[in-house]
Amino acid sequence: MKRVNILIVTLLLLASPFTARAEYQPIDTILTPLTADGVLDTLAETVQRALVTNPDVLASYQEFLAATREQDAARGKYLPSIDLTARAGHAVYRDNGIDNSFKPWEGKIELTQMLYDGFETRNEVARLEAEKLVSFYQLLAEMEGVSLEVVNAYLDVLRYRSLLAYADENLRHHESIYQQVEDRVSSGISRGVDLDQAKGRLALARANRRTESSNLHDVSSRFLRLVGELPGYALEPPSQLLSTVIPSDTETALQVAFVDNPAVSAAFERATAAHSAMLVRKALYQPRLDFKAHHSFGEDRDRISGDSSETVVELVATFNLYRGASDKARISQFLHLYNRAVDLRDKICRNVRQELTIALRDIDFLDQQLAYLKQHQESSAKTREIYRDQFEIGQRTLLDLLDTENEYFDARRAYTMASYDYVLAYARSAANMGQLMNILGLLSEEDAAVTLLGGLPERNVSDQFCPAQGIPDAIFLNGEVQPQPWLK
Repeated sequence: MKRVNILIVTLLLLASPFTARAEYQPIDTILTPLTADGVLDTLAETVQRALVTNPDVLASYQEFLAATREQDAARGKYLPSIDLTARAGHAVYRDNGIDNSFKPWEGKIELTQMLYDGFETRNEVARLEAEKLVSFYQLLAEMEGVSLEVVNAYLDVLRYRSLLAYADENLRHHESIYQQVEDRVSSGISRGVDLDQAKGRLALARANRRTESSNLHDVSSRFLRLVGELPGYALEPPSQLLSTVIPSDTETALQVAFVDNPAVSAAFERATAAHSAMLVRKALYQPRLDFKAHHSFGEDRDRISGDSSETVVELVATFNLYRGASDKARISQFLHLYNRAVDLRDKICRNVRQELTIALRDIDFLDQQLAYLKQHQESSAKTREIYRDQFEIGQRTLLDLLDTENEYFDARRAYTMASYDYVLAYARSAANMGQLMNILGLLSEEDAAVTLLGGLPERNVSDQFCPAQGIPDAIFLNGEVQPQPWLK
């Protein structure tokens, strides 16, 4: 009876988890809740809706959760392994022509505790810790990337709604001019060629209207793919982005990016994980020492009638002498994988440097360009009104009037395009610095780390590998670049 009780207690222990771990919350709970203050859809609300439904973000979140569980599994190698074995059967042994029948049964409980494995488990846990951080930073990078895509789609919807309105207005003006010219031709004031000219410009205005309508359809489809729903009728202007403080100094912005950009952090952690993986394989050259203990009991075991039991406690050392040089090949393989991770880390640094410096330059360029485009738009509007009045009294030709209409339409279009590109340049800069979600009030890296990791991880980014080096303005502003001789 005592042995049966031991078996029952052992089974209960094995069926119960050693530690209880709370399940992670859905991804929407790690974002800062937003409260809608009005009837307009805000940029932050739109981005938040996209983040909690976007398949790429959700897949990255599941990958992070899986990496966390994998590390938990590796830590289990520090704990003892307890196995329970039970068997029963019927055996017949022939001895000197006499059959002996037995009904053996046996119960066995065995404990194995790793004492030394060449630091394989320690390095494996370190590798999986780095892999977990890689998944964490990749999740943030995916969220930053989706946020930027949604901002771009949001701005494009506003952009092409404005351009469609301009195209409608331009079409109405050309229809009015065409009607006016048609009346003048009918009364003999204008010639038939003027009507043909007005008809051609009217066709162009209709084509422009079709183009802007098609563009709005395309960006609305992209909005639907990213957010999961069509854009609202009323979208709030993205003034929040323009209030963002972006460092004007390129090197300062790059220093922030190399610390806060999650893609950079993921690349560094990936190199750390590859190095730990190489150390795991080096444990193959080390001996292994295990503590083992087992207790078995049963009846009619090993051709012995009656009850019997056995208790064994031992230290078991294992050391491989030869494995066909596979260990050396494995270590060489993971050395190359580590070098690959280092090369990819350097690639990420270069990509972030390029994208951020271009975005910062676009802010400066568009800021200056907008002033010129605004002046052109205002001048075109004044010229358009003056030419219209002068056409009425015969001081301007129909061609002059039509040209001013097209110039005004093109000026408004150019100014609108540059205005939204200017806002997008701010968003691109913020995203490359790893700050876009934080600026929108959705999520900071610190809050995400506390929620998902239980605290801020130690930074693993080095200026040695990601130098904050920008492009001097003198290269393209002070005339130092000269035409190449072969172009002359």
